[in-house]
Amino acid sequence: MSTVVDFRSSNLNGVDDAFRDKVSVPRYGEVAWDSKGRGFSHRYTEAIDNFELVPAATVAAGTSKLTIMTGTGTEVIARAVKGGIRLTTQASTPADTNDCMLAGVATTGHDVLLNDNSMPWFHTAVSLPAIATVIAAAGLSVEPDSVRPADNTADGATFLADPANDAATGLTAAQLLNWVCVQTVASVETYTATTIPLTVDALVDFRIQFNSERKPLFYINGDLVATGVAATTGGSWHSYVGIETTAASQASLDVGFIAVSRAIY
Repeated sequence: MSTVVDFRSSNLNGVDDAFRDKVSVPRYGEVAWDSKGRGFSHRYTEAIDNFELVPAATVAAGTSKLTIMTGTGTEVIARAVKGGIRLTTQASTPADTNDCMLAGVATTGHDVLLNDNSMPWFHTAVSLPAIATVIAAAGLSVEPDSVRPADNTADGATFLADPANDAATGLTAAQLLNWVCVQTVASVETYTATTIPLTVDALVDFRIQFNSERKPLFYINGDLVATGVAATTGGSWHSYVGIETTAASQASLDVGFIAVSRAIY
């Protein structure tokens, strides 16, 4: 038994219908059942950021629930045309590998505990204004230090766009025309191709949900596209999104919202 949490009731501050999404979760305290018949309750943490403070002076120090992590300090965060925000790499003399990231702040609930009784859940909606010379990522990581999953030394589960294979994924050129699912376990990455194409300005709905075996389930536009292996690192997993330019030109990523929660067993 479950109910629907409708983000339209969460004051998305001008976000158009394309960025509004529904998430099906059990009610707070309500018991649901996993594939093994184990009961659990889903605790919706209310950790959602739709960037209602952007643009404002607050941007200089970060958004309301996420902190800005950037390559040089001259990156841009502004209101996106469709609502939410646009992350853009440095504004002056863009350089290869410059990036712009947001990562979850622990005190606001955007870090989620992973252990035998607590399984993280991550949700966002993004679009790419251009795809030729970018690396884009969105997901969860124990240490989200970089847009490139291999540069985050601890465990993670991430959606990745890397059409030029700058992150050395080991996938084919044809596979890299689509979104990629990445899992990092003990500092080793596994890249899994999907069939969801990288399309300019196309809104893509991402969700990562860990099951009772600590395995991340990757969903794109509501469909399961990959299942990972059991994560080995417990503790706090942080939500993050980011964009990196792979050429001497700016790159951008539009983000409608970021939400995190967890299933408690």
